[in-house]
Amino acid sequence: MSDLWTVTIYGFIAGTVGTAAGGFFGCFVPKNNRRINSFILEYSAGLMVAIVCFDLLPSAFEFSSLPCVIFGLIFGVAIMVLSDLWMDTCQSPKSISSVKHTGLAIALGIALHNFPEGLAVGSGYEARASLGLSLAIAIMLHDIPEGASIAVPLRAGGTSRRFAFFLTFLSGLPMGFGAMAGAWAGRSSKVMIAMCLAIAGGAMLYVIFADMLPESKRMYSGRFGSLGSILGMISGIIISVQLKV
Repeated sequence: MSDLWTVTIYGFIAGTVGTAAGGFFGCFVPKNNRRINSFILEYSAGLMVAIVCFDLLPSAFEFSSLPCVIFGLIFGVAIMVLSDLWMDTCQSPKSISSVKHTGLAIALGIALHNFPEGLAVGSGYEARASLGLSLAIAIMLHDIPEGASIAVPLRAGGTSRRFAFFLTFLSGLPMGFGAMAGAWAGRSSKVMIAMCLAIAGGAMLYVIFADMLPESKRMYSGRFGSLGSILGMISGIIISVQLKV
């Protein structure tokens, strides 16, 4: 039982510290500086694409087959489409700006994918304590720009710093619960872990290509944002390769 609480604490720390740190920095980016906002959004998008392609999906393939992972990806996309439709029905076009909508969608997507990443931390810790800790550190690092990617569009849409920071903190909490569940799931079903990772990957790919990149180009259509995507991809590759045990 002590190991269960240890890995749960790892999950909460990795999720909340990473996203909250990114949210703190994102809250102090000037709202009217469209070039910086665009760069941060695309950097975060590039980093998340790399994490999905070089970390989440390879881990899922280790636990299950191609059809299972593809099904999880499609299911993850479907969840985000339905959540977008739900948000559209709850908010009229005049009551919420498109950039604030992007921030809320990113927060939801990150919260959704933090739970299965917590599963990976928990199941990895169950296999070997050093593996779980290494995964927690890697996830915490790549959650920093993800936290900024929540705060920046929320601030640009007129949300207060306090609420934007609070939302980034909340989006990291599911990782702790996922880590607790992963410690149990790792003892029973590897297929379930693969499905959760694939669902997370699908959810994040949808947020990246349906929300983050289009919103970035609406903010600023120059090359500066695109350079952010490239740098984000490179950063994500480094994190995935160097910190993976």
